Amino acid sequence: MLKYIPEDIDIILLVKDLTFANNYRQKSLKWGILNSIEFVEFPDLSDIWVRDFAPLTVTEMDIHVPVKFDYKPFYVT
Repeated sequence: MLKYIPEDIDIILLVKDLTFANNYRQKSLKWGILNSIEFVEFPDLSDIWVRDFAPLTVTEMDIHVPVKFDYKPFYVT
């Protein structure tokens, strides 16, 4: 999904611990993701479903803006 974010938008990832951050950053570069990626450690993160309810925060002109996606697949009425 990160490949679809324009390169001029910084990415902030919420993680349980920072142990994999450098490895992930290197893999992202290999995958062609050139965005600035910041990892924010949140040790109490235990719910794998956080991706479904946490907003995506984008930074533009030094302003942090939360973006929330709507889950509305065509097969759910």
